Amino acid sequence: MRFFSRQKRHILWGVLGGVLLLIFYFAVLSIANDFAHALAEFRRLWPWIFSLAAGFGAQAGLYSFIKTSLRECARGQATGVAAGAGISGLSMAACCAHHLTDILPGVFGLSIASSFLVQYQMPFIYLGVGSNILGILHFLNLIKRHSLFGENKYPFSSSPLLRGREVGVNPMRKLAYIAAAVLLAVLVVSFGWIRVKGPVAEYVNGIRRQAIKSKNNSGAAPVAAPSAPEQSETGAQFETKSNEGGGLSVDAAPVSLSMGYPTQIKLTFNTHQGDLNFNLLMQAALFDDSGRVYRPARWLGEAGGHHLEGSLVFPPLNPGVKKIMLKLFDIYDVKERAFEWNI
Repeated sequence: MRFFSRQKRHILWGVLGGVLLLIFYFAVLSIANDFAHALAEFRRLWPWIFSLAAGFGAQAGLYSFIKTSLRECARGQATGVAAGAGISGLSMAACCAHHLTDILPGVFGLSIASSFLVQYQMPFIYLGVGSNILGILHFLNLIKRHSLFGENKYPFSSSPLLRGREVGVNPMRKLAYIAAAVLLAVLVVSFGWIRVKGPVAEYVNGIRRQAIKSKNNSGAAPVAAPSAPEQSETGAQFETKSNEGGGLSVDAAPVSLSMGYPTQIKLTFNTHQGDLNFNLLMQAALFDDSGRVYRPARWLGEAGGHHLEGSLVFPPLNPGVKKIMLKLFDIYDVKERAFEWNI
């Protein structure tokens, strides 16, 4: 009974570690927006979020076991758990980084940082999952080195991977090297792919050419008759531009273009085909006439359904901007939807 309680305590620490990481995720999204939005994002990324939470929880449980079984070695391993928590937390933050500007709007450079995390969201998640795997292998290697499973009291303790030194070549170390090499390759490929082939990078090099073409309305998206104009904080009025294609109609209009403040563009989507569950934070970008690209930092609105309404929030515009163009990429089989306004 005493042994069972001790084993149960290690499992409890592992479950608690995973739950705390999930609480961190839901807390950030709920404080910045609402709980319904947190659930929507969770449904979109739940396999990765569970992987991050489970990986950190496993490390917490293993650390508890090592600390109990070999207290003189546990002190040196605390940094490993802390590092794992930091990377897993950063990966969780990448899932909801676009909400950081809502919590700390006055922090300099936060919009840029959150936009970077949003654009490279998946590589950061890969980093978190990979670091969890390396952390687990590190703790298992420590358990093997000190023969902590030598008494066959725990599940899989009879496996040569976890028994003492009789195997000869350390399999845990080999697995760690292989996992590290695979993780490095995945990170290089994923970062490079987004850098070269991402929806924004695809258009950055040709922005000036596209701006010239847009002056002549060459290849511009179809624009319907404008509705009532929106009013910005600067007093300027902007027409609502519309685009239809692929069974989806989109209305867009700036509602806040004050210099030094976040740029806000209102969007309305309507369709009778399927569910509006695309990720605007990854499929939208704002361009100005100087060639600068702004990534969205936040979506203020609903998620899913046949009708979607809300506002995309971008970092502040550079001084001297005369024209902006909002582009939506690969939504409902339309490669690009463009909306342009003169400031």
